Amino acid sequence: MCVQDWDRLHAAFCDMQAYWNMLEWKRKQLEKEEREQMVGRGVRSTLPRGIKHIQLDLKDLMSQVSNQVSTALLKFTHASDFEGSDTDF
Repeated sequence: MCVQDWDRLHAAFCDMQAYWNMLEWKRKQLEKEEREQMVGRGVRSTLPRGIKHIQLDLKDLMSQVSNQVSTALLKFTHASDFEGSDTDF
């Protein structure tokens, strides 16, 4: 994996984190509004639950990307440790 690929993965991870944070904020806002409107009502929206499912999927994807970035970084670091060494493998 080249540095450019690592940069793209890192940028994608940061974008996913920002999106997850936005979803978290919106879900909490909807839950709060729902609680305020539920006085005297028994109807609940499924939207906050749907957002939570999206967040779980996104968190899994973020974990996979994070693992790829970590693996790539370790390989890159390990490879650069051997550059310029006098030892032949």
